Amino acid sequence: MRCAYQAYWVGCNILNLHDLVGRIRRLRRIRHETMSNL
Repeated sequence: MRCAYQAYWVGCNILNLHDLVGRIRRLRRIRHETMSNL
């Protein structure tokens, strides 16, 4: 049970990390485009 819970927790953390990285990349790309336009 504890092992399954740990695996579930790690999986959630990886998903959250992946989502966070995706948001940061999107923000960077948008910021880069606005800088290029200026």
